[in-house]
Amino acid sequence: MIQITDKDRKIINTVDTLRALTSTQIERLFYSSQQAQSHRCKQLVDHRKLKRFRENNWTPYIYYLGRRPAQLKSILAISEFYTLCMVNNLNVTYIEREKHISFNNDEFIIVPDAVITIESDGVEYEFFIEVDNTKELSTNKYYRAFKEYGFIPPPIVSISNR
Repeated sequence: MIQITDKDRKIINTVDTLRALTSTQIERLFYSSQQAQSHRCKQLVDHRKLKRFRENNWTPYIYYLGRRPAQLKSILAISEFYTLCMVNNLNVTYIEREKHISFNNDEFIIVPDAVITIESDGVEYEFFIEVDNTKELSTNKYYRAFKEYGFIPPPIVSISNR
C-alpha cells in the first residue's frame, strides 16, 4: 500500500484537470530532479493512482487518468502553457478544458480549448486558449458571439506549431 502525500494529490489533481502531463512537465512543476519524479510517479502508476505510456524509448512518459486521451498534441500544448505559467510564478487561479460558454439561453455556444485565469496584484485576468495547427487561427466566432450579446471578449492565447 502506498501513502498518498499532499504532493501526490496535487499531481493527480493537475493531471485530472489538464487530462495529461508529461514526465518533464511533472518534474518542472513538482520536483527538483528527474530521478525523484520518475521514482514517485512509477510508484503512483504501480498503485494505480496514475496511468502512463510513451510513444517510444526516447520520449517522456505521458501521465493520465481514465482512458488514454485523444487529441494528445492539443492537450499537451495546454499542459505546457500551464507549466510555463506556473514555473514563471504566474498565479493561475483557474483552468478548465473545453468550457462551454453559452449566450442567450444556449442560443449560441462557444467552446475554447481552455479557459485560464491568472491573478496579478489582486486582479484576475481571464484568457481563452486555442490550440491551432492550421495556418491561421479564426477568432471570428468569439468576437461575433461577444459583440452580438454586448460583452467584451477576453484575450485569446493561440498556441500553434506554425
